[in-house]
Amino acid sequence: AGRRAVVRVDPARTVAVLGAAARLGVHAARIGDTGGLSITIAIAGHGVGVDCPLLEAERRWSLGLSKWFGGSAA
Repeated sequence: AGRRAVVRVDPARTVAVLGAAARLGVHAARIGDTGGLSITIAIAGHGVGVDCPLLEAERRWSLGLSKWFGGSAA
């Protein structure tokens, strides 16, 4: 109920992983690619929402989590 997971899979194994998920009744979809020195997130029909160097994204993520947990996030 409302649970999600993002999994990184070797591109050569994508079809096998999606097939296994289907056999188990788990909804799964390929949502993007990984690699490189920046993070870019685009939403179909809406363009790019995030385009940021990875080091800056990690810094922002760490600072954001520390607000919730009252200290260092990493």
